[in-house]
Amino acid sequence: MKGLILASGYGTRLAPLTASGNKHLLPIANKPMVLYGLEALKHAGIEDIGVVIGPFGEGIERLLGDGASHSVRITYIKQPNPRGIAEAIGMAEKFIGRSPFVVYLGDNILSEGIAPIVAAGSAEGVGCVVGVSKSPDPSRFGVVTLHGDTVTDIEEKPARPKSNMVLTGILLFKPDVFDVIKRLRPSARGELELVDAIRGIADKGLKVKAVSFDGWWRDAGSKEDMLDTNRLILETIKNRIDGKVERGAKVGRPVVIGKGSIIRRGAEVKAFTIIGNGCEIGNDAVVGSFASIGDGTKILGADVSSSIVMRNVVIGGRLLLTNSIVGDMAEMRGSSKGKRKRVELVLGQQSRLKL
Repeated sequence: MKGLILASGYGTRLAPLTASGNKHLLPIANKPMVLYGLEALKHAGIEDIGVVIGPFGEGIERLLGDGASHSVRITYIKQPNPRGIAEAIGMAEKFIGRSPFVVYLGDNILSEGIAPIVAAGSAEGVGCVVGVSKSPDPSRFGVVTLHGDTVTDIEEKPARPKSNMVLTGILLFKPDVFDVIKRLRPSARGELELVDAIRGIADKGLKVKAVSFDGWWRDAGSKEDMLDTNRLILETIKNRIDGKVERGAKVGRPVVIGKGSIIRRGAEVKAFTIIGNGCEIGNDAVVGSFASIGDGTKILGADVSSSIVMRNVVIGGRLLLTNSIVGDMAEMRGSSKGKRKRVELVLGQQSRLKL
């Protein structure tokens, strides 16, 4: 069994954070999102993994290397001009060979493991296994109709969904899929569509089997979904304080405070928060619940909650930052006096903002 992580694409929904970098490197709970998929494959016993990378693939290669540091073997597959998920899968034919393989979309994160998908793929006559999950807004996704555990119909983002069961970004294919992909034609948006590949498997007389995930699943491809996923992960953290908390600072439980970080006297860190290594939370600053603060960041007098703040960021002054994402090495400054000013935004890396 092999694994295939799709980490190409342009990530336009997360601009400007993706203007010069790969969205799969963006952190959720201080961990690049691509690592969630890598770890899920490894935990399912899959150690031979291909990673499809696009125009901003260099950062993925620097992070993952040859996979040895993660106890896996990684092969990189270039998709220089991304034109859809099915195209990305098709480009991996040489790497996959005649092995069954699990496809993991690199911006997907789920609360449970993928072993049930691997197990389901061993049944005779099964050409594809799709992970499915209930959604309150199925029209945003590929919607499946089921008869027992068999997919009988699939539609891409229908205006009137026939069910509330949607495709997740975790699937298993047999090598038959490559012949199907070679016969596909681009859709109206100029891409080779995943749903068309799945239909093609069924047209060959092979079963498309569904495995339902009962826990949560998120496609973290937008600001709102990134922040929601960040919250869900932070709800599961265990208390660990490796940094320094000065007398007079308030720290809730559970929190994670990294090595070399300091929580100054008068600061407050609320529960369900993660603070990276080498950070400073200054006097009168507040790090509220469901905030992820990246390595080397300084929060000086501001209140930051329900946000993702990346590495080496400075946020100072009387700001109340919430429901926001701030890129690496950005700087935000507010007034030094008065009531905190509420701010919600997405700020690209190395940006400077004075409010």
